[in-house]
Amino acid sequence: MAHKFVKKHHRIGLALILIIQPLFLLLFSIGTLFYTEDAHYRLLKPETGQEWAYHENMMDYLKGSISQETVQLSVPLTPAEAAHLQDVRNRIVWLQIAIIVGLIVLLALLWFVPHSSHASMWASFIGLGISALILILPFQLVFTAFHSLFFKAHTWMFPPDSVFMFVYGRGFWQAIVGWILAVNALLNLIVALIAWWSCRHAETVPVRKLHRHEKDSSHEVEHHNNRSRRRKKFQFHKRKRQYRVKKRAKARRVKRR
Repeated sequence: MAHKFVKKHHRIGLALILIIQPLFLLLFSIGTLFYTEDAHYRLLKPETGQEWAYHENMMDYLKGSISQETVQLSVPLTPAEAAHLQDVRNRIVWLQIAIIVGLIVLLALLWFVPHSSHASMWASFIGLGISALILILPFQLVFTAFHSLFFKAHTWMFPPDSVFMFVYGRGFWQAIVGWILAVNALLNLIVALIAWWSCRHAETVPVRKLHRHEKDSSHEVEHHNNRSRRRKKFQFHKRKRQYRVKKRAKARRVKRR
C-alpha cells in the first residue's frame, strides 16, 4: 500500500530523497567519529598519557561502556562538565536512532520511487555543496552554530583550566570538522558514482526487450479493441436483419388483408 502511494506521488518521493540523503550522510559522517579510535589519536595528538587516558574514559562513557560514576572516578570533572557529557551522550543516542531511521526511509525511497537514481545523484551534489559551504565558513561560526543548535546556551562553555579545555583544544575541534567534511565528501562521491552507474545501466537496457514488451502490450490492447468493434458491428447487423425480417413480415400481413 505504501509503495503504491509513493509511486503515485513520485515527485514527493524525489524531493524527500534530495532532503534526506544529504542529511543522512552528514549524520553518518558524524557517527563514524565514535568508532575510529586510531583517528582519535591522530586528531587529538595527545602530549601526555594522562590526556589520552581522560579521552579514552570519556569516550567509553559516551559509547555506554561505563557509567557516569565510573568516569567521574577516573576524570576530575566539574558538575557542569559532567552535565554536558551527559547531554552529549543523550545526543549520541538520538544520533544513532536518526541514522537507523534515515537509512530505512532512504532505502525505501530509493527502491520504490521511480527515477530515484537521478535524484540520488543530485542529492550527492547537494551533500558536496554542504561540505564546501561549511569548509568556507569561519570555524568559530560553525562551532558556535553547531553547539547552539544541539545544546542549551552557556552549557558548553568552560574556563581555560577545565578538563575539557585541557583535553580538547581548538586544534582538535578543527581537525574533527575536517574529518567530518572529508568523510561526508567521500561518501557523497561514492553514492554519486553508484547513482551515475545505475542511471547508465538503466539507459543501456536492451532496446529489443523494451520494444517487444511495449509491442506485446499495445497488441493486447489493439486486439481487445478489435474484438469490441467486431462485437458491436455484429450486434448492429443482427438488429438490422431482425428489423428487415419484421418489416417484411408486416408487409405480408398487410397484403393478405
